[in-house]
Amino acid sequence: MQQTSGLMFSYMKKSEFHQNCIPKEVKEREAAVAASIPTGGAKVGDATFAKLDVVTQDTIWKQCVNVEKKGAQEWAKNWGFLTEFDEKGEPRPPKEEPEKVTQFSDILPNTNAGNYGSRLTTPVAQNIQDLEHRFNSQNRRRKLDNEMVCY
Repeated sequence: MQQTSGLMFSYMKKSEFHQNCIPKEVKEREAAVAASIPTGGAKVGDATFAKLDVVTQDTIWKQCVNVEKKGAQEWAKNWGFLTEFDEKGEPRPPKEEPEKVTQFSDILPNTNAGNYGSRLTTPVAQNIQDLEHRFNSQNRRRKLDNEMVCY
């Protein structure tokens, strides 16, 4: 792969069959967009990015994320020692983390249903719940009368 201005393009030419299948207007648009992509490490502008097809946009996005991830790893490797010391140059004590931590909150509900259900203890919520129950009573299944039972 060849790297150009932060974008990765394949150095292999597409097949002749592939080139013949692409409409002329699309080829011209792709050529114009490719010519408008800045070089020299400059970033792709929003207008240029909007002209690209979805697959190319996704590829550019993945490359940007990978560059960001590699940058964070490089920073940790080169400058991570700075996090071990405070402003005066004295070593920071390591943070003590509990051995076992639950991912669920004891105070806040963890789901939207929990958000709804956690507020049903108020009188207004009880009244609304009662109204909903009565409103939907006609839609519930119920036992048929003896006259309607055929067995």
